[in-house]
This record gives sequence, C-alpha cells and structure tokens, in this order.
Amino acid sequence: PMIRLADKIRQRQSGITSTEPDAVQSASVRNATIRDRLVLQELQELRANISSQCSIHHPDPNKLHEFTLIVRPNEGIWADGSYHFNIVVPEGYNHTPPLVNCTTQIWHPNIDEAGRVCLSLLRQSSLDFSGWAPTRRLLDVVWGIESLFSDLCDFNDALNTTAAEQYLRDPEAFHDTARSYNLVDQLYELSSAMSVAEKRPVSSKLLSRINEIQKYTDPNFMEDDTLLAQSKIEIILAQRDRIEKIGSDLEKISKLRDCLNHPAFGEISTLKQKFEDLRMVHNDQYVMSEKLVADTQALLDTYHNL
Repeated sequence: PMIRLADKIRQRQSGITSTEPDAVQSASVRNATIRDRLVLQELQELRANISSQCSIHHPDPNKLHEFTLIVRPNEGIWADGSYHFNIVVPEGYNHTPPLVNCTTQIWHPNIDEAGRVCLSLLRQSSLDFSGWAPTRRLLDVVWGIESLFSDLCDFNDALNTTAAEQYLRDPEAFHDTARSYNLVDQLYELSSAMSVAEKRPVSSKLLSRINEIQKYTDPNFMEDDTLLAQSKIEIILAQRDRIEKIGSDLEKISKLRDCLNHPAFGEISTLKQKFEDLRMVHNDQYVMSEKLVADTQALLDTYHNL
C-alpha cells in the first residue's frame, strides 16, 4: 500500500492518467493530500535515521498517517521495558502537530494515567518557542518521545504530579514503582507471546527443540554425517545473528514456561487489573494523607495563633 500511494503521487505529478475508474481515481487523488505526501517523505527519513531503541509499525498499511512507535530504552529507570505510542498525523499537518498517546501503562512524570504525553514540541503554541512549528518533522517527534526516557524527563514540570512528587520525596520508591509497572507489562506480553507461540505449529515445534536450536549458535558445531564442516560453518555464520536472536528469545520463553504456566498467572489480565486497582487505591490514600497532614498543620497554626 505504501508503494501504491507513492506511485499514485508520482503519477499525479507526472500527469500520467490512471486506468482506474473515475470514482476510484478521484478518491485516490483526494487521499493524496499535502499531509500524505509529507508523511510519505518523512517516513522514509524516519526509517533511515531512527535509533536502535525505537521501531515503528503500521497496524493498517492503508493508513500511513497512523502508526505505532515502540521505544525500548537500553538504560535508565525504564530500561528493558517496551513502551508503545500511537501516533496520528492529522489532516492539518504540518501546521498542526501529530497526536500522541502512550498505550502502555507507565509510571512517568511526563506521561499520565490516560497515556497523554507532556512534550513541548507537541504543543500548538509555546511561550518559549519550543512548541510545534511547520518546520518540525516526524523524526523530531520520535526523538522527543525517545528523549522522555533520558534527558527530556522533567520532574519539575510534571503531567503526572503524583509520580513526580514520589520521586522528589523518595527516588528509590519511585524506581521500584516504575519497575513494578514494567514487570507487569512484561509478564503480560510474555504470557500472550507464550500463548500465541504454543498455538502455532511451527513455534510449538521450535519450542520443543530449543536445545537442538541452541547448538546451532556455535560456529564449531559439526555433524560429519550431514554437511562438510567448512560448508556448515559458512551457512551457520551467514545466519548467525538470526539464529542467535531466535535462540535467545526461545530460551527466555522456555525459562519462564513454569512461571507462566503456574495457576497464579492463569489470569494475567485479571492480575494486571487488580494491580491497577490497588495502585489507584494507593494513590487515593496518598492524596488523603497529604490533605490530612495539611489540615493538621493548619489546625496547629490556628492553635498557636490563639
């Protein structure tokens, strides 16, 4: 579909007449708006410059202006997590900034419980001129979101004030809460991956042969009754990265098999909701305790002023 849209745009610019019916052709021309052309160009730039911590995915290949950004930080508070952001490029782009929403539950000062993201360049206007401008690109948006997990993380200008206050009061407690969010999402994803993998014949077969697969990651592995040693080494080395990745992923899943098959994780989605409910109760209790402290202090001040 991406190539198809690119072809349509080039045909329109070159004056080439489409062989499609008029109704279909007119709809295609209408869809090839300024936004679509900009998105097509910027997606190419984005793929060429995106960092190793990020990847993008189009749930619907026919909608280039809607995609998912996945950020997997290598270090810091949120290291080893996988955070998904839905990005929608509106019709008014590039005079209007993209709409961004985080769909992964995360404990972060600049991302609230509803997934709203506090990032200056996503603001339509900003007093310090750091907001959106037509000169900005999708690559800037991705860099900005990625930087929320490092140098752009701001505890002093927080959207999730409860998270920011916890960090300022007790950084270690904040780290523990952030890691607990990460752990719950990892267990949920692994449970889903295990369920899907075991339902697929090829994946199920690979899981049952994990020990056999692991030996193929060793370039010195030989079986004289199959291929010549040199030929086998060349084949294995040519596919080494792919084999190591598959072996590593399967090994991780295998190690967690007993844990994920335990009855306690039978309803991981229910546990996730219970954890969310408990966290909300904790937040409410924290707010109530803060109010109680403030009211008590006010009473003491009144008493001393009598």
